[in-house]
Amino acid sequence: MKKIAAFYQCYKQRKSLNYVLQKFRESYPDEKCFLICDGGLDFYEESKKYNCFYSFLEKLETNKNLTFNSNDTCKKFLFRFFSCIKDLEEDYVLILEDDVIVYSKIDLDSLSAQINGCNKNEFLNKNIERLLVCNSINLQSPRGFYYGGCGGSILDIQFFKKALKDEITMSKLVDLYCSFSPKETWASDTILSFICYLCGGKIDQYDGYCETWYPDYKLRADSEVIKVLHQYKDLYE
Repeated sequence: MKKIAAFYQCYKQRKSLNYVLQKFRESYPDEKCFLICDGGLDFYEESKKYNCFYSFLEKLETNKNLTFNSNDTCKKFLFRFFSCIKDLEEDYVLILEDDVIVYSKIDLDSLSAQINGCNKNEFLNKNIERLLVCNSINLQSPRGFYYGGCGGSILDIQFFKKALKDEITMSKLVDLYCSFSPKETWASDTILSFICYLCGGKIDQYDGYCETWYPDYKLRADSEVIKVLHQYKDLYE
């Protein structure tokens, strides 16, 4: 049976965090969850309550649109993520955020990509597209390379352990991405997606994933077919 873990970088949304972890534990009471406080409030008590591996780390500097403000900060995020997954034997890691709600277990056997969970209407920068094509990576759409890696995405752990490998490899990957992509696109999801494609991985959607902006969000909610919901900000303070 395939297994899942969770990676959750948090900051200051205590009310949302408690709800996110409560809902995650309802479906996954014993799975590993890495709770990383990004220099915000101290969630030590919550980490104990919800049985999480907890770290309180320095704030990663970001711009107003939550993109990283430097090449070095991109690397720090990637090192942080890798440090959580590098010793895991689980198959997948779920990206939790303050606006990600887990309603039920995901059918892990149905997952077919290295990043599961994406927006097929959002694309990597054209310079990155040309770089990937030059590396013999096939376009995913006539419009370019759509990307995933946002909240609610499920990543193939063994694939990313091999792709990221060590700090030298990660640094080179970030340098490559940042040299071809404008600063306003230096975000965790685009970087992870770039690495996924460059290393021969696939990005796709999975059954049960939903975002609150979907036109049929209310219908899906009423039909109780949503397994993981992203962009739920009703509890933000």
